[in-house]
Amino acid sequence: MKKRTAMFRGLKGSCPKCGQAPLFRGYMKPVTHCAHCEMEWTEVRADIAPSWATMTLVAHLMAPFFHFLIFNDTFPTWVFTLIMCIVAIILVLLILPRMKGLFLGLIWVTGARDSTFDESSI
Repeated sequence: MKKRTAMFRGLKGSCPKCGQAPLFRGYMKPVTHCAHCEMEWTEVRADIAPSWATMTLVAHLMAPFFHFLIFNDTFPTWVFTLIMCIVAIILVLLILPRMKGLFLGLIWVTGARDSTFDESSI
């Protein structure tokens, strides 16, 4: 399977393997196994990669607005702060589950499954 297909299916929130069943049972909680193809999703973990990608993307999306509002004197500071906080929260809530699906698809297709970390081997 191509990486792009698995990542796109995960981005849509569907199973990266078959694309038929939902990948999440809640806002960001992955299903234990796919209802259509029976793919086991408990060993595929995205950890902090979706958070990192979401923060990076939101920061880049908000930069032009920040620049416009900071150099525009029509808003008081508290209104500017309120607008930026609301926009940032909305963007994060919209993008974060999609990034998690994208990374779950990428991790699954590349075979980088969860391995048990053994601290004694350090």
